[in-house]
Amino acid sequence: EFTHEDLNDLYISAPVKRMAWQTMKIMKDVVTVMKEPPKKIFIEMTRSDGEKVRTDSRKKKLALLYRKIKGESRDWIKEINKYEDKDFRSRKLYLYYTQMGKCAYSGEPIDMERLFDKNVYDIDHIYPRCRVKDDSLLNNCVLVKREENTNKGDLFPVRPEVQNKQESLWKFWLEKGLISQEKFNRLTRKTPFTDDELANFVNRQLVETGQATKTIADLFKFTFPKSEIVYVKAGNVTEFRNKFKLYKCREVNNFHHAHDAYLNIVVGNVYDTKFTKNPRNYIKEQKKDDSKEKYHMNKIFEYPVSRNGVDAWITKQNESINIVKKTISKKTPIITKRSYKASGPIVKATIYPKNKTKDESYLPKQTSVPALRDMKKYGGMTDIKVAYFFLVEHEEKGKKIRTLEVVPFYKISELKTKEQLQSYCEKELHFIKPVVRCKEIKMYSLLNINGVLYYIIGKTGKYCSLTNAMELYVNQKVIDHIRNIVKYKNMGYFNGAEEDFVAENLKLYNLLKDKHLTVFNKRLNPEGEKLEKYQTVFEKLSIAEQVEILLQILRLTSTNRKTEADLTLIGGSAHEGTLKLSKNLTRFAKDQVKNGQIPKILLINQSPSGLFESEIDLLTV
Repeated sequence: EFTHEDLNDLYISAPVKRMAWQTMKIMKDVVTVMKEPPKKIFIEMTRSDGEKVRTDSRKKKLALLYRKIKGESRDWIKEINKYEDKDFRSRKLYLYYTQMGKCAYSGEPIDMERLFDKNVYDIDHIYPRCRVKDDSLLNNCVLVKREENTNKGDLFPVRPEVQNKQESLWKFWLEKGLISQEKFNRLTRKTPFTDDELANFVNRQLVETGQATKTIADLFKFTFPKSEIVYVKAGNVTEFRNKFKLYKCREVNNFHHAHDAYLNIVVGNVYDTKFTKNPRNYIKEQKKDDSKEKYHMNKIFEYPVSRNGVDAWITKQNESINIVKKTISKKTPIITKRSYKASGPIVKATIYPKNKTKDESYLPKQTSVPALRDMKKYGGMTDIKVAYFFLVEHEEKGKKIRTLEVVPFYKISELKTKEQLQSYCEKELHFIKPVVRCKEIKMYSLLNINGVLYYIIGKTGKYCSLTNAMELYVNQKVIDHIRNIVKYKNMGYFNGAEEDFVAENLKLYNLLKDKHLTVFNKRLNPEGEKLEKYQTVFEKLSIAEQVEILLQILRLTSTNRKTEADLTLIGGSAHEGTLKLSKNLTRFAKDQVKNGQIPKILLINQSPSGLFESEIDLLTV
């Protein structure tokens, strides 16, 4: 069995080490449930540097290039400066300016007013996408008239008559830095692909990359020697999602992580079955048998994929894709977060004057110099970092109470045992007869408070800060509209007619309001009745304001950040939905009884996979 100590022998960074160890713990859970190692382990490969999309510098890059181009009657820089950085996320707009507004294959001027009309202009892939999935704007994409793209089809190299006519233009773009040397080479190449190149194109979809991927793969090979490791390129899963319109939306919930894991298995198994471990053999196999479906990267899921009696993809009656869609429509993914003891700087560096410092929330400027420890004289630094929590029972006014207290990060090495914590409670917190009931509650531990799930994430004064741990569920149609409002927020436009967009906004507001009146109505600081009250105001907002409010409301059910929303546009506060729990659990329980409820505060300890868990009742332990 692989141990955490074994990781110390590897020359890997701390984040990779944490990821690797967490992955191994998840695999241990899976093997425990399956009672045997898996036959195949699928590992997603993150995008390589060449595949990552970088958009924030495109405008600046174009402006710098055009400053070096002399003798142009057209004021290119003035045109470029009319746009915002985010506008150049548009691939067509960016290519338009890298090609000085001309079609790459005909050299004719491109009509800017019709640039985004799909029936007029296309983005063509010089290396055809049926052979290699290379969407690089830098090296493989050109903007062309639709008819030119149709004439080229899936052929490579570019037709000789086009090369002869356009090579001088391409060379000019190259000399001015508007296109890369690699793009120029691909445009001007005269010879078709060799078998080795075709095999390498396939292999690029199958091999691993990146330190974390390699480290985890090596650990799996060592720990599960009989399991087959299958690498899955992240871009292939993205292509699959787009092909079958299985879009993800991070603003809704975290289910997309579970869906990605599942789709990596689906897509990875199809590629592994189709291309085998040796792509060169696959290319030779294709050439020998004319009856076989030909190698076409864009049509892999349009044909059945089988090998040695094993069906990896069944197209008859859409059997496989129907199974996929049914699976990812389920409401049951297990979502967990890694609980941990915090690390890093012990405080924020801000120094506050003596009249504002408090002993429990501030740290002296100098702890090593006794004369400077008095914060009443010299002030102190605020926001002492919380390492983790603990539960202690002690006496207050002759009655026993239970409170959640914190271990400050600067004390973590001193407070490792129950005895040390109890001494800390007596000497520094001045508690009477303290008894530590639970000595370690990590950051992002899961709590069940009266049937609602939360993560504990920090402390503010006499309250513990919480964030939501209940995932929002909506159907695919709603997800599609939320994607549309995110697009509007980021890009300034939406799909469809304005009246339809507004109508969908109102439907989404009603849906979210109803969710807060039902599913989330028992949470601390509920928002349902407020959203009902604010609805009339929402309906009168502009489209941009409606989009902003809807995205803010979605923050109320987010599990990825502090749960609060700015609803000032509709009459609410800037911090709606803030979740906090009194650190005095005894007082909280009494308040619940007064309100006719049976109080419940459970600490749920989950295994990394979430397949195993145990509960501790913090009111009785």
